[in-house]
Amino acid sequence: MSRSKTRRHGNEAVEEQSFSRTSSTPGEGSNKRMRLGDNSPSASSTPSRKGKSTQEEYQIGSIVRVCLKNFVTYDSVEFRPGPNLNMVIGPNGTGKSTIVCAIALGLGWNTSLLGRAKEISDFVKHGQERASIEIELKDKSKNVVVSRTIKKSNNNSQWKLNGKIVNHKEVQSKMASLNIQVDNLCQFLPQDKVSEFAQMTPPELLVQTQRAVGEKELITWHERLIKLREEEKKLSATAKGDSDEIDNLEKRNIVLERDVTRFREKEAILRRVRLYELRIPFARYGVAKNLYDEIKKERTEVHSAYICLLKENEPANVRKSALENLVRKAANEKKRCSESYGAKKREMEGTAAELEEAEGDIDNARKELSEIKKREKLRQNKISQLQTEIKELEEKTEVPPPGIGASDIKKRYEDVLRRLSETSLQTGDVLERMEKIKEDNKILRWDMESLQKQFKELEDVKRHRLEALSNDHDTMSAIEWLEQNKDKLVAHVYNPICLEIDIKDMRYADAVEYLLGNSMRTFVCESSQDYHTVTKALCDNRKLKINVICISHLNLNNFPSPMSIQQLRAHGFESYLLDQIDAPPMLLTAICDQANFHRIPVARSESDVDHKEILRRPEIKKYIAGDTSYSITSSRYGKRLNQSYTTKIRPARIFTNTLNVDQRRDLERQLQEVQLKWQENDKLINRLRLEETKLNEASYKLREEKGKIIEEKRKIQAAYNDFQKNKVKL
Repeated sequence: MSRSKTRRHGNEAVEEQSFSRTSSTPGEGSNKRMRLGDNSPSASSTPSRKGKSTQEEYQIGSIVRVCLKNFVTYDSVEFRPGPNLNMVIGPNGTGKSTIVCAIALGLGWNTSLLGRAKEISDFVKHGQERASIEIELKDKSKNVVVSRTIKKSNNNSQWKLNGKIVNHKEVQSKMASLNIQVDNLCQFLPQDKVSEFAQMTPPELLVQTQRAVGEKELITWHERLIKLREEEKKLSATAKGDSDEIDNLEKRNIVLERDVTRFREKEAILRRVRLYELRIPFARYGVAKNLYDEIKKERTEVHSAYICLLKENEPANVRKSALENLVRKAANEKKRCSESYGAKKREMEGTAAELEEAEGDIDNARKELSEIKKREKLRQNKISQLQTEIKELEEKTEVPPPGIGASDIKKRYEDVLRRLSETSLQTGDVLERMEKIKEDNKILRWDMESLQKQFKELEDVKRHRLEALSNDHDTMSAIEWLEQNKDKLVAHVYNPICLEIDIKDMRYADAVEYLLGNSMRTFVCESSQDYHTVTKALCDNRKLKINVICISHLNLNNFPSPMSIQQLRAHGFESYLLDQIDAPPMLLTAICDQANFHRIPVARSESDVDHKEILRRPEIKKYIAGDTSYSITSSRYGKRLNQSYTTKIRPARIFTNTLNVDQRRDLERQLQEVQLKWQENDKLINRLRLEETKLNEASYKLREEKGKIIEEKRKIQAAYNDFQKNKVKL
């Protein structure tokens, strides 16, 4: 294959080569070139055809002639491709790969480039000792003829340039000067390297295309451009960081400026306060000074008035002195009279004491007389009382009291005892039934605990999955924070998806875990307010690297499936992967949003699916068959046909077990039956307790009646005893 610069002007030129194998005569191969969109043959390079290509039509480095001897399946062949050769095509077995191998090996490249035989001697035709490849290339002045003779015996090659023996490096150097790059898939593409070419990324294609068609400096310029772009990104990032820092500093400056303004206002107010504090004593002094002056003036006026009054009161003072002398004389006279009155009073008090003593003797005599009268009265009352008591005793002993056996007390007493015994037997029966029900409840409790234990073992999937997440410190910290801060949330925040969902069919557990990927660790918020609360607390403040989403604006109706279940099953699929998930609607919506499970059909086996038919279905871009994931993409070249890539699904690490739905339902049914029986027993026990209460009340009343009968019997006995005593007393 010659080097050519492929241009996409209209239809692409395609070379179709067909070669016949001969035993000795070179040049018997025919060459036909077809153009896409044109059914007429183009000009042939064979001399016998019209429109022979001239040397001027060839570009530098183009293949002008190829001659092979004893090479693989060829005995001897020579062909001359046209100047626009860019593809070798033909039916299977016509020698396309042999020609391509000859071109690559003849231009100085190793066998490893072809991906076929490793030893160069393997390309010598069977039964021959040596093979030769001769390629004529277009050059500026004179064409270059490269010859390679391969010796099978020593697995070695001999190189010639224009008939002159050279080494391998000189050949490679010459090819480099002609810009021939057989190792560049954009310039030389063997059939075995097509898949490798298809996997090249756009940047890799660009680099290889530049190597193929550009100047040598172009790659250097491109690399420099990439470095400059990286530097530009770094400078842009630095500039953005500086800009953000400036914005931050400006915001801080605004805050500080506001604080400084407030501080200055405070300082001004404090200065005014200190000034006012200094002025207060002066103001108080001024007020006090004015008050002092007014009082002093009033004092002067009052003193003047006082002097005037003293002068006016002089006659009254003289009269006062005379009256004071008179008072002194009267006081002396009063003292003398008081002393005389005291002597007389003491004399009278002695007489009064003697009189009081005589009155005391009289009172004692009166009291003694009164006591004698009282004792006489009591004696008369006692006599009257004894007479009354004798009369009562005579009346009581006149008719004897009825005997104990004369009444129906005994019969009533025996009836009460009988009813009390019956009540006791009924109470014992009730207690026995209650005890039996309690024993039944013990068995039910054991059954309930056993069922709950089994149910807990089935529900313990979450603990196993938590252990699988134990190495993810951030996720575990977030789960712990949610458990401790539920009071800060307005709605429900789901733990990571892998802890909240169940897989209906464990055969798809590997696929679910593989396709969920990192979305398994996603926290789902039902409320946007909770989303901001969680992200601020965990992502902003605690710097945890977790994925939190809020899809309150979405529901399952926003994610319709591309095909119905009936259509899927017609292609061999069982269902969509979403149908194998058991989870709340909010989590199913999150899974559709994050992993498109509503668009991924699944089949139990690869043989169940018609893969060729699926390639023709534009609705399906990814599907699961057995333990293999199929991704369908459109080719970026040619007719852009659909291509499928397969990936082996690795075994699940988190979804290693799940809840057995049938067993869970059976346990729920059994648990419900046990709980129902327990409730019925509770109701029966309550009825028996009510009956026991009624029996206890009846027993209590009978015991009260028994006590009354005994009390009545005691009273009759006491009355009889009193009668006997009264009779004896009388």
